[in-house]
Amino acid sequence: MRRVATTLALIALAGITALAGVDSGGSHTLAAAQTTTDYDDDDDRLIDVRTLAQLNAIRWDLNGDGAVAATNAANYLLAFPNRDTSAATRMGCPSTTTGNACRGYELRSDLDFDRNGDGSVNSSDTYPNTPAGANLHNWTPISQLNTEFKGNSRTISNLTMTTGGSVRQTGMFAINSGTITGVGLVDADITASRNATANVGSLVGANVGTVRSSYATGEIRHTGTGFTNYIGGLVGYNQVFSGSAGTIAASWARVNVSSSGRGSYIGGLIGSSAAGSTTIIASYAAGAVSATGSSSYAGGLIGQARYASISSSYAIGAVSETGTGGGAGGLIGRTRTPITVAASYWDTGTTGIADDAGDDAPEGVSTSDLQSLTSYTG
Repeated sequence: MRRVATTLALIALAGITALAGVDSGGSHTLAAAQTTTDYDDDDDRLIDVRTLAQLNAIRWDLNGDGAVAATNAANYLLAFPNRDTSAATRMGCPSTTTGNACRGYELRSDLDFDRNGDGSVNSSDTYPNTPAGANLHNWTPISQLNTEFKGNSRTISNLTMTTGGSVRQTGMFAINSGTITGVGLVDADITASRNATANVGSLVGANVGTVRSSYATGEIRHTGTGFTNYIGGLVGYNQVFSGSAGTIAASWARVNVSSSGRGSYIGGLIGSSAAGSTTIIASYAAGAVSATGSSSYAGGLIGQARYASISSSYAIGAVSETGTGGGAGGLIGRTRTPITVAASYWDTGTTGIADDAGDDAPEGVSTSDLQSLTSYTG
């Protein structure tokens, strides 16, 4: 009898505990609230990205603060289940005197769109925790990154994207007005067919922020027939907008880039710079660059340089221009003032573009010259 009474007492106590855990809304328990997943486990104020679903979810929180509009909350929750939504501790980021401190994203794992490893991205690759209707087999550019995206030297492989006539900015990020560092895109495969002005790059379509210590490999094809296109292996258009300067530093691309569009500017690293004073420093391009449309320019590093400062950079990929009314350059396809160029070169052997024999910058040099040590000690 005593044993029965003890058992009943334990059951009653468990019931009281369960009831005490129910919140006023009746949908969550205190226990659940205490076990939310920490999506900033190193407390650096950057939300951890470990899956393709989480990479995709950045499009619903472009500021990287973990606050998501009600219309996108369910989709974001799929990628970040059991997240903390409290204002002060949202996503597990440390709180500050002014509230939640999440300020961006960081890659914590290598990601691969070819999830089954069969060598192609297709319907046999499945992406858990993505919303119904999402098509990660054909990536949709994230509209505009307004925060930090830290790659931690991680890679994103087999990004595949085909954009049509309505898409002006093509890249993993359509526009970057934040800071991207340490990201590697491996074997990106991108086709853009807009028949009007298009900005196309593997990482960023139009950059008005900073890209640093990042790289891309793969192929970009621009097949649109419209006029004025900026196509680059890493970034399509590098510019200044509303006081924000476009900067590319310590970055590179080994992306084969081609365009058949009229009036295209195609570069191994960047399509064009314009609108303000942009910076390219300590960067290089190694992919083949090909322009076949009329009035188009191809450059080993950049298709068109205007309002740009280029320093300590080089190009080694093959460069060709076969249309009419255009041109090709080993480092720069078309130079438009004002620009400054310092300590920057192209390989006359591998690019197929001979030096003009002038004592100017940039200069065409041999492969052995590019491989020689310099006296620079800064």
